[in-house]
Amino acid sequence: MNKRTLSIFCTALFFTSLVSSAFGYEKEIEQLSSQMAEKIAAKGKKTVAVVDFTDLEGNVTQLDQFIAEEFSVALASAGKGFRVIDRTRLKIIIKENKLAATGLIDPATASKLGKIAGVDALVTGTLTPFGDNVRLTVKVLDSETADIIDSAKSNFAKTQAIDELLGKEMKTASANEGRTKKIEAKPAQEKGEISGAFSDDFNAGPKPDWKPISGNWTMSNGQYIISDINIKETYLTFLEGKSWRNLSMDIDVTPGDATASSGSFKLNICPRIISQTERVCFGMNSGDNKFEEAYWLIIKEGMKGEPIGRVEIETSSGQSVHVKIEVKNGVFTAYVNGAKVSQIYDISYPSGSVGIGQWYGWWGNEKIRMGFDNVEIKPLAD
Repeated sequence: MNKRTLSIFCTALFFTSLVSSAFGYEKEIEQLSSQMAEKIAAKGKKTVAVVDFTDLEGNVTQLDQFIAEEFSVALASAGKGFRVIDRTRLKIIIKENKLAATGLIDPATASKLGKIAGVDALVTGTLTPFGDNVRLTVKVLDSETADIIDSAKSNFAKTQAIDELLGKEMKTASANEGRTKKIEAKPAQEKGEISGAFSDDFNAGPKPDWKPISGNWTMSNGQYIISDINIKETYLTFLEGKSWRNLSMDIDVTPGDATASSGSFKLNICPRIISQTERVCFGMNSGDNKFEEAYWLIIKEGMKGEPIGRVEIETSSGQSVHVKIEVKNGVFTAYVNGAKVSQIYDISYPSGSVGIGQWYGWWGNEKIRMGFDNVEIKPLAD
């Protein structure tokens, strides 16, 4: 094995281990939620709520909220015959009734929350960092008695993204409100170089920062588009050498002159591009010469997942629309013509480049080219 081959092998091994550890928490949550779903169903519980997780002192970090959200989704997907209360609705109930319902919950609060929210089981949890790992402890409580129905614990690797969220504390509700715990953030130089503002109106053609990953990109009628289209292919271009963590991105897009059904032509705006095969994208489906659906996609190892937060949207036929994307500490939010349309939460990608693209672009004899114009990206404070 020559030096060049050895270098490539070592680099590949490093990134394989990095990606594996980044998603370690997903496996642990899946295993714990599956185990607890069995116990909840066996006890005849019909409605379950997952409260914010905390540290051992009752403080709530962004990581606590994120893991609680992931656990809630995992329980809802278990298919064991019980219903899981939406956490957004749960937070409204907690706030309106001035309850302190987090990972460290007392019997009186459990009983009151159970009656108000109409749940007969509460899931609580704590996250405790130690060394290179984070210990997750989860309990299921009977809402009437606060007796423990089931409990479990597991460890997952403390990656850079997880470590950053551990250091960002939220205010807890009611009795804990106003109590804060200061944790020093890492110096900026340890987080990698972050790019400044970027804009491109394409008046003089695309700036040299754009690098096509796939497809031939060109200018037409003052817009950046794909020149050659083939069936069921993905076309993508990104800003090479640039990287952002928190950002806002504005862009104008046109649906092309599609007359086929929605879903035949898919536009992608990707605020996180890690590699050619790994990215987070906001998508819009075009049909009948307008955008009709919006959603988020997380692509890992080139495999496209199911659309997340999919909604129908109203746009005008043949008209361009303005899209605004905001990424803030793992929260990805999309706005179309000023209206918030879809939001997801994912901490797997703390930083990355930005790209645009489209998929499919073909129906019968139609080869639809979606247009991109007036791109403006601004970094946001952590």
